[in-house]
Amino acid sequence: AIIVISDNGAGMDEETLQTQRRMLQEDFEKSKSNASDGGIGIMNVHNRLRLYYDDENCGISIESKAGEGTTVYLKIKR
Repeated sequence: AIIVISDNGAGMDEETLQTQRRMLQEDFEKSKSNASDGGIGIMNVHNRLRLYYDDENCGISIESKAGEGTTVYLKIKR
């Protein structure tokens, strides 16, 4: 199942979006040390989903465009 959360707010610039995506791809310990860049809550939920479902395909992905908004996808097993 995929849960989609979208807004039409300010969105993220490309650099911020890439930082968030990079944190989601890193392992937990490494990304925890980089959490000063922001996004520790997203990283925490992403890692908890992967641990709970014991599946590397579960977790969060993000799409965003400055001035247009952000969409977050939460992928979970059924």
